[in-house]
Amino acid sequence: MSDDGFAHYVIEILESKLDGFKANLPDDSGIDIEISEFGTVNFTMADYLEGCKFAIFVDTIHQNKNPGEIYEFWIKNEEVRDDFDPFKFSFGFHDSDLQDMLVFAKKMKFLPEQLIIIGCEPKTIKAEIGLSEEVSKASEKVAERILEILENLTKETKELLNTQKCTQ
Repeated sequence: MSDDGFAHYVIEILESKLDGFKANLPDDSGIDIEISEFGTVNFTMADYLEGCKFAIFVDTIHQNKNPGEIYEFWIKNEEVRDDFDPFKFSFGFHDSDLQDMLVFAKKMKFLPEQLIIIGCEPKTIKAEIGLSEEVSKASEKVAERILEILENLTKETKELLNTQKCTQ
């Protein structure tokens, strides 16, 4: 649905570049990168977070600002509220939101230590195929930003591995 397909396009770009990125990782990096597309937020997403140390979510974010504007939020596990009440939430497949799912994942002890939410202001949400020009440009930038984040994580992991090898 027009700009609502933003995350799908970001994933396509990432998948085209990820093999080259993974090829540069050392065999002993211990880093496993997985891309999943869910379409809509629902509680079954929590299962996919189990065992992850880090997760990045990509979607459109409506803030009534300029189309194509990119938002990036870093959230630590302990910053997610933990007041889960099963009677307060709907467990339907299409009527949950990301915040509800994160609270649920935290209660189930599936929530990663660090989360990043990267979003883009849509121009239009209509029943049509393709992104607006502004959101299309933003999808390229977001894919590059995610690769930059992953590169920084791999550098930190490499440094940690080297430090551990030296101290053992």
